[in-house]
Amino acid sequence: AFDSIHGVESRASLLAVLDKAISIGASAVKDKESGQGGLFGVSEQTEAAESVEQLDELPKVKPWTKSQALEQEKEVLGIHVSGHPLDECGEALEAWCTDSVLSLQTSKDGRRIVVGGVLTGVRIVVVRSGKSAGQKMAILSLQDRVGKVECVIFSNAYQKYAALLQQDAIVLVEGKPDRSRGELQIIVDRITTLNDAPLYLAKRIEFTFHKAESNGATKGQMEFVSGLIKQAGAAKTSSGATPAEVVVHVISGEHTTTIRSQKRVVIESKLVQQISEVIGEHNIRIISGQSV
Repeated sequence: AFDSIHGVESRASLLAVLDKAISIGASAVKDKESGQGGLFGVSEQTEAAESVEQLDELPKVKPWTKSQALEQEKEVLGIHVSGHPLDECGEALEAWCTDSVLSLQTSKDGRRIVVGGVLTGVRIVVVRSGKSAGQKMAILSLQDRVGKVECVIFSNAYQKYAALLQQDAIVLVEGKPDRSRGELQIIVDRITTLNDAPLYLAKRIEFTFHKAESNGATKGQMEFVSGLIKQAGAAKTSSGATPAEVVVHVISGEHTTTIRSQKRVVIESKLVQQISEVIGEHNIRIISGQSV
């Protein structure tokens, strides 16, 4: 409600002054109850007005980011009011995900799926019996824009991805739908962040060179990019990263030549950054397995 008076950007300042406002109000009530409000002929209303004047100017506090504002809404109200944590990454989630929580309801068990969302619940459990007795596993609540699904991450996978299992984290979950325990669950094979998604989920990376443009690709630029790709292709893969196909488009006037490299590369952010500095980010396209 106060957004309409002070604006969303003032929420942090309003919270910063809250304790002072409560203190002034409590002091006024205490004075009124003790009969101190009218001493020396000063009315209770006048004293209250003078106290309120101390709050005329809000303290200068760095405004919350959108994610911080949403986090505060959830903490105080239990729901998000001014937006959703997935607002700023909806397109990225759509690019990498095979399914939404809604479409999973009719999905066949055992099929490999990728679904993304916010971790609204993280419960760590110690396995009591079996070969994994004494080890930790986790039961997660993953929420996207249309619903919520329970995800089970057993001890082997838990050891790999425990650091990513943070409340309110935005993640991508790879696994298989399972209804053997009644309600739909996802048995988790891998959890990753959106930033690391290209390492594991990309099928192809495409580079476009515009030879006709005065500021376009030169032979030297193409050779430089080719060298980076060869170097990346020769590097050892780790952490289960999946090498992706490399496709190069060379545009000259109305003619386009497409070259499919025999090299496959793991799409690390450093590689993408290096190449974007040469040909521009707009000339790089990463294709997920779900997009093809």
